[in-house]
Amino acid sequence: MKKTELTVDVIYHLVNKLEGLKVCVIESNRNNSTKNKKMLEGCLSEGMQQPGIFADAKLAMDAGYTLKDVEDDNVITADEVDDYLVIVDGNTRFHAYMLSQKDGAKATFEYKFHLMQYVNATAFRTAYQKMNIYNNPTKAEDFARDLMATSNLPVLVSYRAKIKDGLVPKASGFATIGREIVKKDLTDLQKGKTPVGFDDTKSIDRFNMVYDSVKPLMMDNLKNFRGSEVWKFIASKINEADDKDTMASRIMKMFSIMPAPLFSSFQKAVAKGTISKENVVHGILEEALKLV
Repeated sequence: MKKTELTVDVIYHLVNKLEGLKVCVIESNRNNSTKNKKMLEGCLSEGMQQPGIFADAKLAMDAGYTLKDVEDDNVITADEVDDYLVIVDGNTRFHAYMLSQKDGAKATFEYKFHLMQYVNATAFRTAYQKMNIYNNPTKAEDFARDLMATSNLPVLVSYRAKIKDGLVPKASGFATIGREIVKKDLTDLQKGKTPVGFDDTKSIDRFNMVYDSVKPLMMDNLKNFRGSEVWKFIASKINEADDKDTMASRIMKMFSIMPAPLFSSFQKAVAKGTISKENVVHGILEEALKLV
């Protein structure tokens, strides 16, 4: 099977790896091994119920996306891209199919796909992003990753950097703009709207200053900071303060001078009966803040 032999909207079947095709994926698209294995179980049991969508990879490259070969994970260059198809929809199903094609796999299934044409790179990008918007499993982090593939919006750059440091997405939102970043924020961005807090440069700089100050301590105690408990406390204190800069300074000092017994309690914090871990942590931090 060759790329030039494919016809738009005809359903094709892969039964033996790539059948001679060169296929790539958008680097920002998620590749979750747990979800891939669960998808494999479903496809082996029921078959692939809905075909994937492939398109000319050059459109994706022209739209600003980084592309990777599905077999060797190498980044596709401009000199190579004309030979490739890119997966627009059906990414997890495709990774499940490739798992089923590995040596030693007990069973496989047919991967179905059809070729879609787009008039230009802009049309491709719009269609691809809308597929992410209306895909219910897509989380804020996933959509942020996709937007960042073609955008350098400072809020999203900072948000994703904190996730890379080890924070969960919810915590990263509180640490970046003082609240959780949700999927609606990102769909608004895609529509050209500015979500609340995304253009408040002074506030963003303040939260990033606190984050950078706490980060060395965080990296040595990541399990205590990766969740949202600490960052939700920090955000609430700064958001509610009349003098937000002074509160930010107090919080930074709080972490630098926290007495060893209090810090030990913070490190060991767990839920107590009906009191959630979040409330336990907030209680400890309230005590620490009183000392500043």
